[in-house]
Amino acid sequence: MFKKKDNNNNNVDTILGSKGSFKGDILVEGGILIDGNVEGNVKTNSILIVGKEGHIIGDVWANELIVSGKIEGKVFVKNRIEVQSSGKIEGEIHCKILVVDEGGFVHGITDMKYQENE
Repeated sequence: MFKKKDNNNNNVDTILGSKGSFKGDILVEGGILIDGNVEGNVKTNSILIVGKEGHIIGDVWANELIVSGKIEGKVFVKNRIEVQSSGKIEGEIHCKILVVDEGGFVHGITDMKYQENE
């Protein structure tokens, strides 16, 4: 009748809209879309999507990451980061796969040997 939710899927369960802002740490089990402003750390075991209006000042942990907005801080992603043409990451990046679209911006240290237990 009901299926157990797979923690590695890419469903978005939590949304912070473009007019929203949040100060403090965010910890969610499922996917999260941030299109507003966050001052604090964001952690999910699924996908994190930072929309064009999204801006995170803090550290980020996710299984996958898509950035159209801006992140300032350390980024720890178990699998793949995609920085889209309007996306910006400033800070340390730790991941297995990094894809930067034309126009995307990455500034800082990049480590593509990231292991989850670091």
